[in-house]
Amino acid sequence: SNGAPLHPRTRAEYVGYLEGILNPLASEPLVRITSGDIARWHGANARTPSLRHKAYSFMNSVFRTAVEVDELIGRNPCRVDNASRKPKMQSNPDRVVRALTHKTVRDLADLVQPRDKVLILLLAYCCVRTGEACALRRHDVRLGVDAEGLPFGWLTVERGISSYDGQRHEGETKTGSKGERIIPIPPHIVGDLAAHLAEWALPGPNGLLFPSTNPAMDFRTTQQINGHAAVLRKDGSVRKKGYGWYHARKVVEMPTLRLHWLRHWSNTVWDEAGTPEGVRRAIMGHVQQGMTGHYTHPDTTKASPYARRVSELAGWIGPEHANTTTNTAPDGALKSLLIAMDPRTLAVALSTMSPAEVADLLPHLPPERVAAILAAQLRPA
Repeated sequence: SNGAPLHPRTRAEYVGYLEGILNPLASEPLVRITSGDIARWHGANARTPSLRHKAYSFMNSVFRTAVEVDELIGRNPCRVDNASRKPKMQSNPDRVVRALTHKTVRDLADLVQPRDKVLILLLAYCCVRTGEACALRRHDVRLGVDAEGLPFGWLTVERGISSYDGQRHEGETKTGSKGERIIPIPPHIVGDLAAHLAEWALPGPNGLLFPSTNPAMDFRTTQQINGHAAVLRKDGSVRKKGYGWYHARKVVEMPTLRLHWLRHWSNTVWDEAGTPEGVRRAIMGHVQQGMTGHYTHPDTTKASPYARRVSELAGWIGPEHANTTTNTAPDGALKSLLIAMDPRTLAVALSTMSPAEVADLLPHLPPERVAAILAAQLRPA
């Protein structure tokens, strides 16, 4: 309606409707399609309510343009009662998201393929979309320690991946016109991200954090992340082992949980952390509301205190408390050995440790040492 060309993905989606579910009507001239034809089409596709709803909305917009803009016909025949109402989802995202806990999120991250562990954590704690996560490169991640010696990080999000024409394509995010957005990384997942950079990300500043495992695809796909749930025999024994997201969500007994719903949960957690709505919307990559929002550009680089609070809600204990509540400090000889290691060797050693072990160790190393370790991980191989 604004004269802008369609995004290739949107065009492919519309062509799919015309060649698929709308094909019986698409072969007819607009002037010959009646309200009765559309009502019968609507009734014949009751078994696919979600697809029917999307196709009907597209068809309705075509007819509305034909009436109001091009004046090709005198009346819009799309008059099926309640057809424009979005169908109820088989699984209520609000109910499922409310049932999520920090422990469940960590369990899910531990159960997916190791290369996707951090992807799950970024969806759940950094408010990114799945397509945005798949577009992340090494130069989009900045890790270190803050002035207090706490784990620290920033994530720059300015691209997204979408699928059309049988391939994955890199482009702007849904809010690309607003430019890049910078997201503070909650400190409790900084160690996980550092280990991921050492183990799974491609080398070089442009190396993808989550490269495709399919040589025919340039970027990781949701199918690669999803995997499949275990296939059982009639007696309940496992005929085919499961893996990936579908396997993980079944193990934690949340079989309808969708990847995208982790982003819903992330927004809720940042809200619980006290993040102002405008800052939270900026972190999510949502357009600010109203005309005032149009001229408002919240500075997310000042959101570190809320990121720390998010980690505290996840059970993370900062070093200032850990030193008095735990007895995990390495003895003098071990600490000296760790400090004596070159940064890359120490980075590799850290990558073999659990996130809890890394969290216990990092506070006992000098901040400049931690910074050197992180720099070694970010340096091209």
